[in-house]
Amino acid sequence: ARVMSERLPTDRVFLIRLSGNAEPSEGIYRGRTEHVQTGRVARFSSLAELEQFIAEMLAGVAGK
Repeated sequence: ARVMSERLPTDRVFLIRLSGNAEPSEGIYRGRTEHVQTGRVARFSSLAELEQFIAEMLAGVAGK
């Protein structure tokens, strides 16, 4: 693991939990994600849905 000395912005932190039947190596993404700063949670059943949630949250944070 690489040690990072720079501080990362806390408004860009997401917790991603993959379900037991997710297979990223086969392009199957399922699970739950949480935007840590706001506590907003979303379930996703594809990488596109995960990306959409992240983009929406970052756009919302930037707009404040």
